[in-house]
Amino acid sequence: MNDYGSYLSDDKQSMVSSNGKGGGLRIKTITNWDSPSHAKMLGRKTYSYDYPGTSRSSGELSVLPKYIWENWTAATGQGSYQLSTFRANPIIPLSNAFGPSLGYSCVTETNMDGSYTVYRFSNISDSSIRDERYFYDYQYGLVTPYETNISSKSFMRGKLLLCTSYGADGCKKRSVGYIYRTPADLDDKYAILSDMDCIYSDHVGFYTGGFYKVYYSRLDLLEENDTIFESNGFLATKTRHAKKDHALELDSPYAHTTDIRVDSSLIVSRAGQTSRTDYVYPSEFQGQLYKIKFCLVPESEDTYLNNVLTKSTRTIYKTEHGLLLPDKEQERVGATGP
Repeated sequence: MNDYGSYLSDDKQSMVSSNGKGGGLRIKTITNWDSPSHAKMLGRKTYSYDYPGTSRSSGELSVLPKYIWENWTAATGQGSYQLSTFRANPIIPLSNAFGPSLGYSCVTETNMDGSYTVYRFSNISDSSIRDERYFYDYQYGLVTPYETNISSKSFMRGKLLLCTSYGADGCKKRSVGYIYRTPADLDDKYAILSDMDCIYSDHVGFYTGGFYKVYYSRLDLLEENDTIFESNGFLATKTRHAKKDHALELDSPYAHTTDIRVDSSLIVSRAGQTSRTDYVYPSEFQGQLYKIKFCLVPESEDTYLNNVLTKSTRTIYKTEHGLLLPDKEQERVGATGP
């Protein structure tokens, strides 16, 4: 059964340390057999959801169901009142949570030979990716049982951040880290909605609701760092894939601007040598290739060894019968070579 080591507070702005069961099932083992008769076991993977070396669950519960909410404050135009709410159904049900109700920050996968891989994921303990409350509300920032609409950032949670593999001897073999868009990239990528309701309780009337943001799900990979280690644990090879955004002005089916994500560079470090390849796209030359065929193939590739240009390649395109086709490739070898 799922468990958790912390949960989000009622106002969804801080974490509360607490151990509990979250309901539902999770994978404990995966066993591969040679046939439906299970004559021979081919492999088995075992999963742990605790932080490595501890008995503390990495599970984080998005909300703790609440049936009694005592002594909360309601604000009116004439002052404030203390109220208590009791319900047969949860006041803060899991149905009000966006995305999975419970997610794990760390999962360890162990093989039969003792080797294992540790996966780390983004989760609500990162305050920058928690759901946001109303940025303007009719309760002057007070938390009430009637606050149902929030600005969801669930699409930023559950993303793989780091994957680290170890041998049976505990030595690190490989580590792959992932970097995504930051919350700052969402600053201008949202719509604004509002809701309002008038509540009468214990002869007291007050307004609830407010204005909140609906973020566009812009979260994709910016960078991937792949590191391979030698048997003694020392760094052997490190590979970095970087990506970048481009704003394209398109005419079809109507005039508009759109962003695309393309490879920016590839960096490989090995034995004291660093090779870097930079990619340039047609849009950077203000050409028409991307407008006609939305072609994302690099138009130019520049390769450096220890920051010295060793090769530059550019593809020239031509138009034939309304089609864009590669015409010729220009290559320059070395910093000053032909």
